Amino acid sequence: MRSFAAAPDTALPRLSGVVVGPGGASAIFSDDDAGRLFVLAPGETIGGYVIRAITPGEVVLDGPEGRQVLTPVERAGPRAEPPPPPSPAEQGAVATGATVGGLAVRYDGCVQRGLLPDSGAAGGAQLAAMLDAMARVPPHPGRQAGAAGSPAQLAAWMRQGWQAAAREAERHPDDAASCAALAADWRRVARTYGFQ
Repeated sequence: MRSFAAAPDTALPRLSGVVVGPGGASAIFSDDDAGRLFVLAPGETIGGYVIRAITPGEVVLDGPEGRQVLTPVERAGPRAEPPPPPSPAEQGAVATGATVGGLAVRYDGCVQRGLLPDSGAAGGAQLAAMLDAMARVPPHPGRQAGAAGSPAQLAAWMRQGWQAAAREAERHPDDAASCAALAADWRRVARTYGFQ
């Protein structure tokens, strides 16, 4: 038989749940202050109380203050709200950053491995310079700097996409054939964004 002591200056821990099934019954107590859970069966003790019965929705205990019948209680306090879904502007900027950044990273990787000639202009450095310049563009009149859709926020979202593409490119480096095809794609992107 297990026994768990509650902190001397606190009440019995909160009953946060009950599980009843073919394999038996368990009571789940939460010591929210200590961040601990206790899963106990009938006959076990907690804080000087012996668990006498566990039924769906309640636990019967005997202890220093007599018989107690507890029902599960949710933890008090605010629940964390899930983050809102990304806006279309964020989705577009992250996707653009992943596409352009992915090409830049892959192009640079091909050059570093000697699979493409070195043009002297690293794709990543060019993209970083463009995003730095974009982040310095003042927001449209009536918008705050850093607000959703501002140039600085779009640049930050594009960097997120670029970083994700860079991690993927590190896991799957290109071979000579894909580097050759990639060179033409990078030249088109570089012309589009004014890199070369």
